[in-house]
This record gives sequence, C-alpha cells and structure tokens, in this order.
Amino acid sequence: MNLNFFLILSAFIFCTGVYGVLARRNAVLVLMSIELMLNAVNINLVAFGAYLEWGSRLAVENSQTDARPPEHMPMPHWDWHTAAGPPGSRVSALAPPAPEEQVAIALPGEDEPASFERHIKPLFRPMDKQSMSFAFDLWSYDDVSLHADAILDQLRAGAMPCDGRWPDVKVDVFQRWVEAGKAR
Repeated sequence: MNLNFFLILSAFIFCTGVYGVLARRNAVLVLMSIELMLNAVNINLVAFGAYLEWGSRLAVENSQTDARPPEHMPMPHWDWHTAAGPPGSRVSALAPPAPEEQVAIALPGEDEPASFERHIKPLFRPMDKQSMSFAFDLWSYDDVSLHADAILDQLRAGAMPCDGRWPDVKVDVFQRWVEAGKAR
C-alpha cells in the first residue's frame, strides 16, 4: 500500500464526517461526525509522518561525506512494510564496500548449449539474489525460467542488476538460454 491509498481513505472518512455534521440534527451524531473528521486528519498525519521520516532517513544517509550509494540504484518504493524489499536486501550507503568475490564464470562456447546450473546461475551474484528476493529467487531454476522473459527485458534495458549493466556477452548467454528452451 502506498501513500495514495491512505490519502484517499482519509478523504473519504473526512467527507463522511462533513456530511454527518451538515445533515444530522442529533448532537450525538454530530459529535460522532466530528470525531470521524478528526480521525481522518490523524490518518493523514500518520501517513505523511511515516513517509517523510522514511525519505529523511534516506536523504540523511546518502548525504553523509562517507556515503557510497550505488551509482545506478533505483529510488526505493515507500510502503508500510520495508522500504526496499525485505530486511537486509538494501545495502546501506554508509556501509563499507564489501569485498567482491571474484567467481570465475564459465560462459558457454558458441556451439555449446547454455544450462542453468553451469552458466546462468553463476551470472547472478549473491547481491543480485538478495536484492531480488522479495520477488523471486535468482538461484532457483523454477523462478528464473518462469520470469525469464521479464528478466531478459530488464537485462537488455540495463535496469538489472541495479548497480550496473551486464556486459553484452552475459546478456547474449542469457538470451541464448531462453531461446534454446531454458535447459537445467
């Protein structure tokens, strides 16, 4: 649920309260209508407070002198749960850069068919797996094959992974795997 839901809800409750104040003659119903209006204002205050607090934390964190936010990180989506996926999926801009494990990725030859376990799964780093865990598991054959077309579109557009575009060679391997029938 995003901020718009709460604004619409509070507007509806407020309008119901205004109608009650204007249309009712009974003092108890008028007081209940006023209470509805005040509750609508409270919903607005809580929603905006949470939204501004979330945005302020991001702004303060990313404006520190030693902050290192990822260069092409998309703006997280605000909601009542977690700001950018499950806990731990968003790396703090103040966190020291983690040493990247250089895993040798065996790309298939031109005439060799690509398989998920040997060629596709190693393309996705632990950071990629963690950042997408709110939607699906990048190390699961079933999840990746189910969402393969959407993943390929994002890889071609350079939107995935979030910290930088894949080299064309890796995108071509993923595309060959998809076009060849998504072998395990």
